[in-house]
Amino acid sequence: MWTVSVDCFDYGGCIGDLPSYDAFVLGGRYSLRGYNMRELGAARNILEVATELRVPVRNTHVYGLVEHGTDLGSSKEVKGNPTEVYRRLGHGSSYGVGIKLGLVRAEYVVDHNSGTGAVFFRFRERF
Repeated sequence: MWTVSVDCFDYGGCIGDLPSYDAFVLGGRYSLRGYNMRELGAARNILEVATELRVPVRNTHVYGLVEHGTDLGSSKEVKGNPTEVYRRLGHGSSYGVGIKLGLVRAEYVVDHNSGTGAVFFRFRERF
């Protein structure tokens, strides 16, 4: 059995006109773990970096995770600048631990901006 590092780098960018409701969002279920949906902002360009260190234990694995996301300063280019209007940071980091239990992944993740933690249950692989 081997310890495995799983890394993910996501970039999202937009060329041309972009209505604010189509902007990329930071935070939430499909973005940075530990944050609520859109908690970090909305932007034309985003960069997300994540890594998990998975350690096999019996018939499953436990893992530690670290993530960071940023709007690359492009939130001001979204019409109405919702990131500034709602006083969002435009970037954030999180870290935590998890265990895979069959099809379910149970995670405890800490939002690095406020230092608060939360438990999440997911029914699919993150990446």
